[in-house]
Amino acid sequence: MALSELAPSIPTLRNTDLAPPNIPVPTRRLTVLLGAGASAFAGAASTSDLTAMVAGRNVSGSILAALRSREETISANFEDALFVLEEIDALAGNSSKRAASMLRPFIELTGVLDALGLSHAEIRRERFELMEAIATSFRSINYDTAWRKLYSLLRPLLNVFNIDVFTLNYDQVADVTIYGLSMLSGKGWFDGFGRPIDMDSNLGFRADQYAHWDPTWGPKHLTLAHLHGSLLFGYHASDRRMAHSTAYEIVQAQTYEIARRSWAWATEAATEDPTLDFGGVVPIVSGLRKTGKLNVQPYANYFAEFAHAISASPYLLIVGYGAGDEHVNFWLREYTLIHGEQARVVEITRSADPARFTMQRFGAYPFEWSSLPGSNDALVSRAGVRCLTITGGVTPDRVFEGRLEELINTQYGGALRY
Repeated sequence: MALSELAPSIPTLRNTDLAPPNIPVPTRRLTVLLGAGASAFAGAASTSDLTAMVAGRNVSGSILAALRSREETISANFEDALFVLEEIDALAGNSSKRAASMLRPFIELTGVLDALGLSHAEIRRERFELMEAIATSFRSINYDTAWRKLYSLLRPLLNVFNIDVFTLNYDQVADVTIYGLSMLSGKGWFDGFGRPIDMDSNLGFRADQYAHWDPTWGPKHLTLAHLHGSLLFGYHASDRRMAHSTAYEIVQAQTYEIARRSWAWATEAATEDPTLDFGGVVPIVSGLRKTGKLNVQPYANYFAEFAHAISASPYLLIVGYGAGDEHVNFWLREYTLIHGEQARVVEITRSADPARFTMQRFGAYPFEWSSLPGSNDALVSRAGVRCLTITGGVTPDRVFEGRLEELINTQYGGALRY
């Protein structure tokens, strides 16, 4: 399994103090939302890093420069450039997408392509190759050291909660953390993949098991969902009937190398055949209008489960989320409406400005913030929804173990006790 190769130290630690003995099965569930700030400490590429990478590319860089030459898009980033590539590809090709088909007669696209000096094939190839370049930007992460940071944050919480982790990141920091939690606690984890489908041992998504957990399989202690894709996701040509217009699906590869082979194949196939439409099947979801790419497995299944988890449990932990995704923000607002005074939120964020706190921006009620007595980096909300916000973000040298439990128990009256 790729995770044991990414973090080979984890299996050797079963008999250390990192692996305390099991305790009774929790009855409560905690929803965890991980944004870019939950991986940045490990050296994951930031938006500015990815934008700089795009600026250095011939095709994407030209598009980004054109966007930034206009006052209304002067702050364009890598996702804006990718969005332009995707839209031009959809409009120039023979896409079966209804929106593109309706707009094509009203848009003189040749002028756009001529201005860029590019053919449709070149636009399409750049779209796929840019995805590979984004993935390459994350290869410097040392997962064998990175997992310990989030492990120390989540391990005490696993004593009293079953945990559902939803990550917006492409990297495997969340994966190796959950793998470590599972290995060192003896509690199983599940991400929906589990059906070997080819010689490379790529795993297919099991929608039936993901939606209907059988109690005979044991407690569902830990779940992991990559809401916006993963570097281990790959393309697979399937003979199964799909809800979308293509016969391709996302699978989970055993290694990065296997995943990349499928990416390379998809690039060549899409470039050689301009009529080939992958129907929104992409291993990493980026660009604008992300909601239009979430109607395929496993993203639709994951997002439905996120909505369910947010609705079902009043316990929520947000780590490093910049609040840039409208489809996620909608459910955070719904969370405050659903749970109201029963809500218990902990947010770890880099910003010290309450105006930037996630619930302040997207909660449905007015908030009143005050510093937590005896702490210079923790604020609490006494009005709106009960929130504990820890500023300063996740950094390589910051220790949460012990202190986080103390803060939570102080704010929420012993919430981490049975």
